[in-house]
Amino acid sequence: AGGGSGMRTVAELRRSLSLSVPVNKDSLYKPVERVKRVFNPIPVPRALEAKLPFASKSKDLKPKAHNVTAKHGALGAGKAAKSKDKDKQPQRKAKEGYLRGRAVVLEPFERKRVAFLNTLGTIRNDKKAKRKEADQKRREGKEKEKRKIEETFALHTKATKKREYRAKGMEEKAKRARH
Repeated sequence: AGGGSGMRTVAELRRSLSLSVPVNKDSLYKPVERVKRVFNPIPVPRALEAKLPFASKSKDLKPKAHNVTAKHGALGAGKAAKSKDKDKQPQRKAKEGYLRGRAVVLEPFERKRVAFLNTLGTIRNDKKAKRKEADQKRREGKEKEKRKIEETFALHTKATKKREYRAKGMEEKAKRARH
């Protein structure tokens, strides 16, 4: 420090005593180790997946033509997953007749899943109907307001047009009289 000033700064003291800056272990940067989270795939019923656009369909599922009894797609996936050696066989067409119309007894968790999906569909349809009804009411209100405004200006517009056409007619008459 120069010029006779009072106290020296901490940096000046460290430099003169050749001390390094103290390191606090808690302040050091450490790599953050995060566990990779693995999520189970969401089972989508076959009927619903058939209605989805191509881009939204699941890409990694193999065709399950041999699994006739699993009408509910992913709900019967347990049977299809067990038959890995059957996947090596050539694909057969789904059987017709009584096998196709045979009832599938669902497990309790499968029944819950189907009921849940039905509930979701019902809720969505209900919301859609309410929205449609509200839109219809709003449109009717706007139409009514528009007609009211048109009615108020109708007389004025009619009179203005009448005056304009009359003036044009008189000009035409004057032009014809001059020639």
